[in-house]
Amino acid sequence: MKSITLLAVCILGTMALAGCGAAGPVSATPTGNGNSHISGQAHISGVSPTTSTSSSNSSSISSSPSQLTPGTTSTSQSATMYLTYHNPLYNFSVSYPTTWTESPRPNDGDGRLFTFDTHIPTFSNGGGYELYPKYDAVIAAIGVYNVTNFTFDQAKNRPQNPNITSYHVVKVSNGYEVQETQTKGDTIAYSLVFFNATYQKHLQVVVPNTAPYRKIARAVLQSYKPF
Repeated sequence: MKSITLLAVCILGTMALAGCGAAGPVSATPTGNGNSHISGQAHISGVSPTTSTSSSNSSSISSSPSQLTPGTTSTSQSATMYLTYHNPLYNFSVSYPTTWTESPRPNDGDGRLFTFDTHIPTFSNGGGYELYPKYDAVIAAIGVYNVTNFTFDQAKNRPQNPNITSYHVVKVSNGYEVQETQTKGDTIAYSLVFFNATYQKHLQVVVPNTAPYRKIARAVLQSYKPF
């Protein structure tokens, strides 16, 4: 099957998706403080923009779960509870469901992967990291130094990919943010990339394209603090 290549493949060389059929468009959520839009406004319905604030260099995983935007991993489960992962090297944090598994650090950056067995045989994450089955939903939060000298001039042009349903570049106080959403078949992938001359910070959420999983994705995206 033909893969959906995420934006970060061009920047970081990480993840791809696979799937078939058609799906409706869903926009990526904006984050950052004091954004001035370069190529339009992007929204996920019901999610407010995240305020970029600095995180203290505390422990990597918070010890007490908290409940963010309610979401469910199946129709039989109650509201999803979340833990927060903080990366002291690149100073970003993101919340993830307590029912998801923390996976090993990716080889191509500093951060964490979080996965969940969807038991949906028609869903595929593409298995770009080759650390999990293709039917696992994935949250990838990664930081790298901008050794490729990726610039706004490279980011501003929308990639020629028919699976991209939303693509925006936004100016933030510390650099730029690229927001991308891809859909294909039973898969939806959200990608946020923050970059400046020094570093790149990537958040990718790849889940089944169903209401419960999209609700979880919105909560994760809303919780992301890249600075």
